Amino acid sequence: MQQQRVPKDSRWCQRRRLHDRAITPAMSSSGLSQFAPEIEDRSIMMMVTINGSQARTDATTLFELIEERGYAAMSVATALNGKFITIGERENERLRAGDAVEILTPRQGG
Repeated sequence: MQQQRVPKDSRWCQRRRLHDRAITPAMSSSGLSQFAPEIEDRSIMMMVTINGSQARTDATTLFELIEERGYAAMSVATALNGKFITIGERENERLRAGDAVEILTPRQGG
């Protein structure tokens, strides 16, 4: 019986599919990049609570979340899981799924 020839591109696709299945979410991001660099470029959305409402975000820091939501960073006060976060600390404050974020804007009135 003669073996059927598979075009070179098809063999590459088959190997790639097998390779992609072998990568598990438990691998670190540095481990993923050595096997499939394009995976690290994908944003992973996570759920956080912002001012009492559930929201999806791909921000990794509190600073990025403020920008993503369209707030002017200098004109808001922020708290993460009940702890006040200063303007200078926002870039270093990493977000995790399930975090509770409060973003307070000044109000005028009388």
